[in-house]
Amino acid sequence: MYNFRTDLALERRDLYKKANGLEDEVDGIEIEEDKTDEKIQISRVKVLNEKGVEAIGKPVGDYITIDVQKLKVATDEDIR
Repeated sequence: MYNFRTDLALERRDLYKKANGLEDEVDGIEIEEDKTDEKIQISRVKVLNEKGVEAIGKPVGDYITIDVQKLKVATDEDIR
């Protein structure tokens, strides 16, 4: 396992893939990415088993990251 300096499962997974030159998904990890529009992206990372735990150092479970970096000013509709 690598010593990552992030708490986000998504970032840990990305770093692990890069460090190990992986193009396929990490064994023990499932990911689903959803773009609600051009400003918001939702990523769901599932750590399925011990192989996933060893790879990214997060317990078995579901992790959700909502990326709103492109959302500079939120309208009422964006918030809903």
